[in-house]
Amino acid sequence: MKFQRKKVLLTLFWALFLFPASHLLCSQDQPSISLLKKKLKRSPHNLKIREQLAHGYFQKEQWQKARDLLAPYASELSEKGLKTLALSYKMLKNYQDEIRILEIMLARKPQSYFYHYLIGLAYYHSKKNDLAVQHLRQSIEINPKHKPSYFALLKIFQQDKNSQANNYESRTLVGDMIRVFGEQPKLVSLQCQLYTEGGFLDEAKKACTKALRVDKKEFKNYIYLASVFQDLQKSEMSKKILLIASKKFSNKEPILWNLGNVFFNSGDYPASIRFFKKALQADPQSARALFGLAQSFYKLSNYDKALKYFVKACQKKSSYAKDFRVAGAQLFKSGNIKWGRMFQKHYYKCN
Repeated sequence: MKFQRKKVLLTLFWALFLFPASHLLCSQDQPSISLLKKKLKRSPHNLKIREQLAHGYFQKEQWQKARDLLAPYASELSEKGLKTLALSYKMLKNYQDEIRILEIMLARKPQSYFYHYLIGLAYYHSKKNDLAVQHLRQSIEINPKHKPSYFALLKIFQQDKNSQANNYESRTLVGDMIRVFGEQPKLVSLQCQLYTEGGFLDEAKKACTKALRVDKKEFKNYIYLASVFQDLQKSEMSKKILLIASKKFSNKEPILWNLGNVFFNSGDYPASIRFFKKALQADPQSARALFGLAQSFYKLSNYDKALKYFVKACQKKSSYAKDFRVAGAQLFKSGNIKWGRMFQKHYYKCN
């Protein structure tokens, strides 16, 4: 059911972009499909009737029929017919042929920023990001205020967040967007995120401080700013920021987990337990909150509870099994044979 709803919304989205609203609104005044089929049978080479019938099929989500009617006549179709054909290919996920038709449309209107945008999206869906970037940049060059082109380009750059080159491209693009569209909350928040992820601490501090002011609903800005202060060796300021955030966003697992982690790293294990528990209440599926509790109880030598949470954590996320095994080995090494054996005995539950 969800898939069907998503498909319908996607159809409407592209239809609204590719067909004028007035044309969509009066579609009920178009001849019926049965009547158009009869007309086309009498005049099989009448492109106007063929395009009308294809559009009727498209509106009924019969994209294959629309495609089959128009594909043999691609070079002769009107702009409206080409739009129907391109969109039919898109809905059938035949991006190569969609690009071919869009290129015909672009050849007729070389300065159409929107056709460059659509070709860019089609190349993106074809996993040809270099060509996608080329057309999306061209779209922005022709129309610097076409926001969807910026966001499509940004999506490509953010596919590999560990790439310094992509972080640079993203930061540059967001800076351009802020200059063109102003300091919109989501853009300033994104700038905060990108500077933090790129390790530019001074710029991140400035951007995230501004983001807290202009985008009050985005809790992640507190996390990024706290991370910046942590990297600047100002853990108390980091803690203060997260404590403020925990009061404003009392049900956000990322805030509560990060706060628990700050207390854990500072050696305040009772406080870390308190906030890891709150994080777990906010998200009962949080493996990292379970792991934080396991580590905190372990540090307090409360091995009974530590064992319980180690088992739960590694059952949710297998990578924690290694830490569980190391914790058990440390117990043996310190001479605590009883609990070392208990950890060893329960380790199999991770598998």
